[in-house]
Amino acid sequence: MSHVNDEVALQVRDTGIGINKERMGRLFRRFESFNEDPSKPSTGIGLSIVKEMAEKHRARIEVESEENRGSRFTVFFKKGISHFGTDVTIDDTFRAVTIDEMQREDLNEQTPLLLAEEINGHPTVLLVEDDDDLRQFIRSILEDEYEVHEASNGKEGFEKALDLIPDFIVSDIMMPEVDGIELLEKVRTNIHTSHILFLLLTAKTTLDSKLEGFGQGADEYITKPFSVSYFKARVKNLLQRRSELQRYYRDRTNSSPVVMSRARQTTDVPFNEKDLAFIRTVNEFIESRLGNSDFVIEDMAVEMGMSRTVFFKKMKGLTGLAPIEYVRDVLMQHASELLAKGGYAIKEVSYMVGMNDAKYFTKCFKKKFNMTPSEYKSFYSREKIVK
Repeated sequence: MSHVNDEVALQVRDTGIGINKERMGRLFRRFESFNEDPSKPSTGIGLSIVKEMAEKHRARIEVESEENRGSRFTVFFKKGISHFGTDVTIDDTFRAVTIDEMQREDLNEQTPLLLAEEINGHPTVLLVEDDDDLRQFIRSILEDEYEVHEASNGKEGFEKALDLIPDFIVSDIMMPEVDGIELLEKVRTNIHTSHILFLLLTAKTTLDSKLEGFGQGADEYITKPFSVSYFKARVKNLLQRRSELQRYYRDRTNSSPVVMSRARQTTDVPFNEKDLAFIRTVNEFIESRLGNSDFVIEDMAVEMGMSRTVFFKKMKGLTGLAPIEYVRDVLMQHASELLAKGGYAIKEVSYMVGMNDAKYFTKCFKKKFNMTPSEYKSFYSREKIVK
């Protein structure tokens, strides 16, 4: 890796057979394969994925090649983040961040790290279908609004689900090796994937097949054939239900009279017990470290037995909040309970939840409750008088 002016260059070289000029112009096209060795089949998607990922990072690729001498691929990344637009989400969960650092970064508007998975802002879908033509057809329906990944059977689908942690899965039922119902069961019983929305797609129309799917935790069920507009509408409805479910999981920490009186409490949300237990464990981890200004966000992923990437996606998918946002939410909830009890000054409460900057504490509190800590105390005092 080398640094040139405002760019960082990553270079890969080989000493192979090289690439001729005619093929150079088609290198990054999807499904273009130049492999002539039948014993080593190629899908022709590797370089197209490289190009897509480079473009997401606003990078550029240069290729130099000489036949019988080898090739050199260079990816140039721009430094900083000023070249990104408003469609890019910046998050700091990919490094250890203490509560104190979190405060300083917010107040000083320092630049956190970029999370690559969040760049395009589109929900991610994993499409699992063994029929190539139907899979490509469904892909064409979804790819304008969603980031689409594919698998040709349930076994491959589960492996990709673990790797990608998509927002939702669209899967056929009748497939070789691992069918859609088995895939659904695997997804629902694995803590890394249990929160993922699941849409079953099948030609079977019997009541038993539908009951089997819903019994395993399917979120939606569509029978073939289907209209494009109907399919799109069901997917959008699925994502809308996810928003309601995220609100449900976030509300598991909300016991404040103010929050409870304003929130729409839902009793019929189809929550997953495994995910609810996960949220409880995360909450217990945070609560056990209240008042600890050296609290490290990254430690939660280790505690939950997940990589940072998987933990981020799990929390984001389950609650709609990045881990660092969720911690703030829980801290503000505890602060509200302390203020409601009375007997504590606002600065004391700030320290008790691990925030050493009262100005930052007030900012976070007002963002959650739409009132300052002092206004909250006054409101709660009036509530006690009314009762």
